[in-house]
Amino acid sequence: MVDRAEADAFVRAIGQVLRTERKRLGLTQAELGHRVVLSHSVMSKYESGTRRPDWYGLLELCAALDLSPAKLIAAAQGEAYPLGWPECVR
Repeated sequence: MVDRAEADAFVRAIGQVLRTERKRLGLTQAELGHRVVLSHSVMSKYESGTRRPDWYGLLELCAALDLSPAKLIAAAQGEAYPLGWPECVR
């Protein structure tokens, strides 16, 4: 069984990765939200970890950020490839 504190920490880590990737693309929360039909406030809650996106929402966000779900999850777990991310997971 997954510990609630660990699950909450993982959700916050997902939010941090979403924020980092959004900023990397030079997007505001409102601009990213518009791309995936979410409000600025929902984007803010996702990034802060106070709201959990569903799987479909995560897939939409990954597509809008040009980010694979595998990279999102690995980055949230603190994993990285030493020479950068292989093209297959970008």
